[in-house]
Amino acid sequence: MSGGHVRRRLTHRAIERAGNTVSALLYGPMNIALAIFTGEINQSSVWHRLLDQLFWSLFISCDGSHPLHKDFMNPPPYSQDDVDGKRANADAFESPTEITASTGIRTNFLKIQSEGDIKGSWGLDPSIHLPPLGVRPRVHPSLKFPWNLDIWSYKGNVEARINIVKGSHDNPRVAVMIWGQSSNVVRLTKEEGCPVWLDCASPGPLTVYIPRSFQGPFLTAHPRWDGQLTFGPGVENELTILREDAAPAFSSYFHGSYDPNEYLDARTWLGDVLSVGKGEKNTIRILYSD
Repeated sequence: MSGGHVRRRLTHRAIERAGNTVSALLYGPMNIALAIFTGEINQSSVWHRLLDQLFWSLFISCDGSHPLHKDFMNPPPYSQDDVDGKRANADAFESPTEITASTGIRTNFLKIQSEGDIKGSWGLDPSIHLPPLGVRPRVHPSLKFPWNLDIWSYKGNVEARINIVKGSHDNPRVAVMIWGQSSNVVRLTKEEGCPVWLDCASPGPLTVYIPRSFQGPFLTAHPRWDGQLTFGPGVENELTILREDAAPAFSSYFHGSYDPNEYLDARTWLGDVLSVGKGEKNTIRILYSD
């Protein structure tokens, strides 16, 4: 075989490989999208990743100076096609199964996911060091802390009673994430000296009970005066308004004794933080648990 013929064959193979690479880049995403549309790929994991990436970009400083503030203020709007697609996806699964936890069993770095309702009580002890059993806790992408309790119901309701105990002298802040597609009802109690970052999100109604000892900001998607954010008896008396906006939709309040020299924004605050919201038309109620 002549040298020129060999060179022509090598050139032909290189062009063929390059063509395959370009085809993969062009048509790979289209094939994946088609597989998702036809049901060949489990959409629950896809929706989880999409919702996870969207939601975790929402945390910001209360003064709105952080670059993520713009993303939080102007999230991409939901279309009717998105809503109908989620409903069709939900109907494709079997009947939802309720997950119920035993009352007050201690845990740490627990992750729960379900297509159905999740209902139960959990006692969080940040001093418990559980070995990873194949599932590492998710970490907030910008604040970089892991979630001590991470509950997701993709098409159901969440009813959670959470009690935080002080398990060590040097007690780190506990981080809790609750997502319920239909609604959330969360009742929080905690021992003195146990700071918590509690994040509740749902397109549906949200009801959160906090202890009177809660000392820190409320970050919400709604102001008080639009009728979507309401407070239980006595809560407003303990609030300092930091910001109230409807457009862009972001408001922040400080519950407890407010000192501007100690509290600068939620990102640098090491005490209690409550972040509630998600849906443009959902209602939020914040009441006392004690």
